[in-house]
Amino acid sequence: AATGISMGSVGARYGFNENNTVTCQIGVGPDFSSPMGFANDVYSTKAQYVRKVTDRLSMGTELEFTHPDMSSAMRVGWQYLFRQARVQGLVDTAGRVSMFAQDYNGFGLSGMIDYWHGDYKFGFQMNVVPPPPQAEQPPPM
Repeated sequence: AATGISMGSVGARYGFNENNTVTCQIGVGPDFSSPMGFANDVYSTKAQYVRKVTDRLSMGTELEFTHPDMSSAMRVGWQYLFRQARVQGLVDTAGRVSMFAQDYNGFGLSGMIDYWHGDYKFGFQMNVVPPPPQAEQPPPM
């Protein structure tokens, strides 16, 4: 790249039956936490496991390790599907709790609380999608 920034990842996914999925990923990218992010590369490794408990409820966990800062994180999340909406939640070892609820008509709410840093974020989402075009009907005879 002209600026010296490179990003990439390699991953694998394996579903050992219809209810269990394991995903592993190795990636490299710029350090977005520093003012000069392109100066250093960050390497990360992730392993994820998702279990479909019922047709509507899925639960999962993720373990992430980042080099060169030697940080790690573990996350536990869930998703519940309603007939007209879905709700997702996440708890991680960095002291964050987050939630996302979305109506399939386009309205959504999200929130994240970072207890260790005293950071609270809440948001709204509204998707406006025009209706599909109506097919022309022939005039009655």
